[in-house]
Amino acid sequence: MNGISVWRAIALAVACVALGCGRGERVVRATSASMEPTLHVGDELVVEGLDGGPARGDVVLYRVGEGHATPVPVGPGEYLHRVVGVAGDRVRLVGGRVVLNGEPAVVVELDRGECPVRDAGGTVVASSPCSHERETVAGRSRLIQRGPGAADPFAVTDWPRERDDMLSTYGAKGKNPAFPDVLVPEGFVVVLGDNRDGAVDSRFLGPIPVADVVGRVTRVLSNRDDPARADLRVE
Repeated sequence: MNGISVWRAIALAVACVALGCGRGERVVRATSASMEPTLHVGDELVVEGLDGGPARGDVVLYRVGEGHATPVPVGPGEYLHRVVGVAGDRVRLVGGRVVLNGEPAVVVELDRGECPVRDAGGTVVASSPCSHERETVAGRSRLIQRGPGAADPFAVTDWPRERDDMLSTYGAKGKNPAFPDVLVPEGFVVVLGDNRDGAVDSRFLGPIPVADVVGRVTRVLSNRDDPARADLRVE
């Protein structure tokens, strides 16, 4: 249950009701840094069911099944990333910058500093220089993080054009990969982590079937390590 004990899940459900969660909503816990700075490790997140398909800019919870072939060691389970492309869109990533339907994202650097580097379990193992930027794509803005990556860095060297081969190559060097224009197939979405140098997303998994999208993340319910994050809206 995403690392949440039965009793903790019950407590979260009670808190969710107290804060006005509606029917069809559930609570999950962010266990990786792939969506920092938007989502923090330990955030308890309210996920609402989708009325229609996900839209560009939505932060979504989706399933990866047992049979999903990937060159990266990603196990089956539920994952959190942001939708950057829907069916019919052409998506390109150049130096970590999104180009959607030929229009480059507008990016403004906000700050530079040190960010934690986490292992696969979410434990901080080091720190590394990083920056935070505001990225605007198709009229929707979000904060993204550049560097650091995971404790074991990965790289994507290509993103083939054909759907059946849309699994990226696992490389040993070079972050901020580029891939050519990808036409998102009908019934699929392309997702990226807001932590651009530390996320295993569509660059590795290919487009995600809309049928595997569980719901949209709407807000942070709580974070026991950071009470100030309680009841934050997710954008």
